[in-house]
Amino acid sequence: MKKLSLIALAALGVAGAAAAGVATARPAESEDAALLARATVPIATAISTAETESHGHAVEVSLEEEHGGPAWIVTTIASTGDISVEIDARTGAVKEIGPDDEDEGEEHEGHEGADD
Repeated sequence: MKKLSLIALAALGVAGAAAAGVATARPAESEDAALLARATVPIATAISTAETESHGHAVEVSLEEEHGGPAWIVTTIASTGDISVEIDARTGAVKEIGPDDEDEGEEHEGHEGADD
C-alpha cells in the first residue's frame, strides 16, 4: 500500500520549489508525485467530506494507493472515537468509513488520559 502523508505533501511542495531544474528524483518521490497527480479531489474537499460523514474533526490525512487508484484516508476524532474515512481521490466518493484501528492503543494529545 502506497502512502503519502500530509507532511510529505508539504515537503514535496517545498522540495519541488527548491529543486526546480534538478533532472533526477528519487524513485519514491516520483511515485508519490505520480499518485498526487492522479488525485483530482483537493485535500480540503476530502477533509470536509470526512468530517461531515464522521461527525468529527480531522486529525490526520494521507494519500494512498487503494483498489488501483488514489484514495484520501482521513482520520477524524468523533464522540464515538477515532474514525477512518476512505475517499476516492478521483471522484470524491466515500468508499469506506469505520473505526480507525490502525493506531489502536495510542491516544491523541488532548484526549482524556493524556499526560499534560
